[in-house]
Amino acid sequence: MSLLLSKPNPFFGRMLNPTATAKIVGPCGDDMEFFVLIKDNIIWDVTYYTEKGCSHTRVAGAAVCSKVKCKEIFDALEVNAGTIIKEEGRLLGDGKHCAILAVTTFYRAVALFLLKIEKN
Repeated sequence: MSLLLSKPNPFFGRMLNPTATAKIVGPCGDDMEFFVLIKDNIIWDVTYYTEKGCSHTRVAGAAVCSKVKCKEIFDALEVNAGTIIKEEGRLLGDGKHCAILAVTTFYRAVALFLLKIEKN
């Protein structure tokens, strides 16, 4: 069953004190934000938010969150759009690009975190 259908979606919403955030607007106009809480190189919490995202965007965001939560950073970076598309059967046809949007936004949040700790 898709995480989109479960009520409430534990991954949807903005996080108050994330370690890193990122926002991307896809070519279709859907927006995606990721909020990540990282401690000791572990992703302790992760959420996503979209204001203009379709149901495919929400499914993809939740799928990425469920795959990366409680994983070590570099293990979480092994999640890719192909995996999300294959495992989330609702992302057919027009929804495939939403997996790319979700994964790319998550990657950006992690990259910003890594750049921040390298500067310190």
